[in-house]
Amino acid sequence: MSSVKNDRRTIFGWTMYDWANSAYSTTIAGAILPAYFADSIVPEGGYEVFGWSLSGESLWGLVVGFGAFFLFLVTPVLGAIADFSASKKRFLVFFAYGGAVFT
Repeated sequence: MSSVKNDRRTIFGWTMYDWANSAYSTTIAGAILPAYFADSIVPEGGYEVFGWSLSGESLWGLVVGFGAFFLFLVTPVLGAIADFSASKKRFLVFFAYGGAVFT
């Protein structure tokens, strides 16, 4: 087991995965996607939500906030399921592909 944990190829692979994932999320999710959403998806006047007129930027912040709160509630449960099952790698692949498809 210790030889797997200290395998240089495995460590390098995970390092490159983390590096690419961090660069992607900061560039796309932090800079390009909010501007695209506010300029192309939301109409010029914004949307009416419960009597409030929300611009594209405000709506983006609201949606991201609700999404973060949802993740706050769900990820501990999914983490516990992954920890107690033998399918950690399956979870990783499923959510990695899901994240790629939905962004």
